[in-house]
Amino acid sequence: MEMLTFLRYWGPVCGYAGLIFYLSSLPHPEEKLPTLVTFFSDKVLHAVEYAVLGALCYRAVRGSG
Repeated sequence: MEMLTFLRYWGPVCGYAGLIFYLSSLPHPEEKLPTLVTFFSDKVLHAVEYAVLGALCYRAVRGSG
């Protein structure tokens, strides 16, 4: 049961961090994103991207503790 709780909370964190790592390794990641996203500044997108990661981390720490 402990492993299921761990995966329930930390699985999305690891998956999302892996997605960030994958997209940042691409030479032109903006080609893989929807056209709506290209209207925003790169700085805004990074802030949102890491805010979501922070929220997932917060959820995992609160839920698995």
